Order: sequence, then structure tokens, then C-alpha cells
Amino acid sequence: MKSKLSLHSISLTDILYFIVWFAFFLPLLIGRISPLVNKAFTVLGLLGFLCMIIIQGRIITLDSRLWIFLSVLVWCLVITVIKSGSQTIKFIKDAVIPCFEGFLVFFWAMRSSSKKGIKSLYVLCIIFVTLDVFSLLLFPHGVINSALGSSVERAQWIFGSKNNASLYMITFVVLIAYYEKVTFDKWKWFPLAAFFACLSISMRGTDGFLFMGGSMTGLLALMIVVMLIECSVHVKKRWHKRLQLILLVLTVSVYFFLLLGGTSPVLQELVVNVLHKNMTYSGRTRIWQDTMQHIIASPFIGNGEKDFFSRVVLKGVATQTTYTYNAALKILLNYGIVGLSLIVALLLSVCRERSKGSMILFSGCIGILMIGLMNEVAFKFLFLFPLFMLASTEKRNFRQKAFHKKYLPYLNATEKRVS
Repeated sequence: MKSKLSLHSISLTDILYFIVWFAFFLPLLIGRISPLVNKAFTVLGLLGFLCMIIIQGRIITLDSRLWIFLSVLVWCLVITVIKSGSQTIKFIKDAVIPCFEGFLVFFWAMRSSSKKGIKSLYVLCIIFVTLDVFSLLLFPHGVINSALGSSVERAQWIFGSKNNASLYMITFVVLIAYYEKVTFDKWKWFPLAAFFACLSISMRGTDGFLFMGGSMTGLLALMIVVMLIECSVHVKKRWHKRLQLILLVLTVSVYFFLLLGGTSPVLQELVVNVLHKNMTYSGRTRIWQDTMQHIIASPFIGNGEKDFFSRVVLKGVATQTTYTYNAALKILLNYGIVGLSLIVALLLSVCRERSKGSMILFSGCIGILMIGLMNEVAFKFLFLFPLFMLASTEKRNFRQKAFHKKYLPYLNATEKRVS
């Protein structure tokens, strides 16, 4: 008989999981309305994370791939200190702590036999996707209008404007699919969540609700992610490693082709008639050219967290922006060729898992990279799915070690008696 959820079954750890996950994926609208409340939730999430460290005790055993990730963080932190010392605290707060927090909390949640920590994340993702769609329908002109998080003023909903939402929606859809596949081995909320995410991304116009007025890059990324999730179910496990590597190489190739000014009739058809942009990608090529000039000035180690302004015409008005509108260029600008190489090495290192759950998480990596073609990607989202893949691997290693520690002495004693 299935046990029903009651208040007596909710433990302190369950509450901490919910607080930490809520603060980690805090709706952008909260920060747009009140930065003070946003900081309060961030501090609350950090306190919850510190409490979990105390409760969990020993953290984790590092393997080679986690050392690659640590190398990335150390390199980026050192360059930030050297090149832009005033931004060090902000970088630690916005990048270093969230990366460690996401990885450890996911690992602890997976390590638990009840998986309540993952279930709380699953429920929260469903709630967030649903709330965002309903906010779009109830407030067709946006809950508020704000220029925070973008170069111009845009309509804002629960998870920000048209350029912000696709990142969150794809993340939530992937996490919902992951939980349902590893827990139930069948879909429950995933199809509906994917449909809601599609509505949220495609109907999000610059100034309000608009049919197919949202981010077409985000919509394309969502479609690719859903397709890859379905492939993970039907493709045999022995092909997962090869498929992940092929997808990563193709995605990196698209970045090079796009940034080096490559064009073709197929690409022009895709950009103009499918993505509804001109061949300057709504003025992005001018920004990319300016960014490359700054990259050439310090190609190997980057410039740290400095802001460089580019002049561009947005919504018919000439303005200046510090956004690069491309994830790879942003990494090269900030941390140079060394930083980008370390990040690519990390992505390659996770392309060796063969479980269906890992393949679903890897589809999230591809989705985030696709969004990064036309937008910047926050540090914690850039590393989110690679770290979750490593956390799921560490969970299996942890259980194997626990099994060996508990039963290996008895097995050895039995072998001695038999011999």
C-alpha cells in the first residue's frame, strides 16, 4: 500500500532540501521587484546549505573528473582576482558557492535511499513551470516591466523576460524527466511540463504575450532536448557514450561556424524563416566583433570579470551593452583560451556515462549550450548538468564502497573457510 504524505513524515532535512532548491532556482521576478527580498532568500538558502553540511558530515571523495572542475573554478577565481580584484567577492557569491551547493545537495539527495531531496526538487520544478505559464496567461503584458537582466526594458514574468525563461524552462523539464525515469521508469508529468515550457518560451514577447514572439533559439533548444530525452529511452545504452560525444562535437562545431562568420543557404533559411532574425542575429554580430577585439588583447588568460561596452541598436534605439550574447565568447573574454579549454575538458570527461539518467542530464548540457549560442549563460547553469552527472556517478561509487565495507569482511572470511 502506498504511504500518503503527512506533516508527521516531513523531517528537518526535507525542509532544508526544499529551502535550498527554492533559493537555488529563485524566480527572477523576486529580484526584479525587490532586490532586498532576493538577498534574504539567497542568505536563507545559504544557511540551509550550511545546516546540511553539518547534518551530512563527510562530504565526498574526489575523482579525476571533479579535479577538472576544481581546476576550472580555481583558474577562473585566480584570473578574477588578478584582472578584476573588485569583482572577486561577487564571483564567489554568484559562481563558486552555487556550483558547490548544487553539486553537493544533488549528491546528498541521490545518496539518500528515500530520494526525498530529489523528490522535493521534482515537485518544485513542476510548480515553477506551471506558475510561469499561468503568470504569462494572467498577465499578458507582463507582471512588471524592467531592464534588469537585459539590455533594454522588457516585460517580466515569474522567470524573467524572453531571453531568461528558456534557460529555466529547459532545466526544469530535464530535471522532471530525470526523476521520472530513474524513479518510475515511465513518464507522468514530463509531457505536460514540456508542453508548458514550450508555451512559456514561444509566447513570451518583448513587450507582452505574443504568439511565437518568444526566443526561437530557446524554443529550438527545447525541441532538441525533448528529442534527446526520448532518444535516451529508446537508444541502447552501449550507444550513449558515442552519442554524447557526437552531440558535443556537433555543438562545438556550430559555435565555431557561427562565430567565424560562416553562412550557407540552409543556415540563412533557418535564421530568417525559422528563428525570425536577420543575418546579424538582431545586432549580435556587431557585439561579437567588438568582443573579439577585447579577446585578442588577452587571448590566453582573459580579462577577468571586467565589463566592456559595445554599441548596438536595440528596438530601434542606439544603446550600449556589456552583454556578449554568446557563452563561448563570454568565457574567452573573461578566462581566455585556458579557461575555455578546461571547461571543454570537463564536458568531455562526463561523456562516458551509459545510464539513461545520465543521458537525460546530458541532454540538458546540450540544451544549455544551444541557448548559449545567442545568450550569455550564468556560471551555475553552465556547470549545472555536468555536475549533476558527476554527482549521480559519485552516488553509485558511494553505494559500492558502502556495500564493500559492510560485506567484504564476511566474503573474505567465507572464502578462507572454503579454502
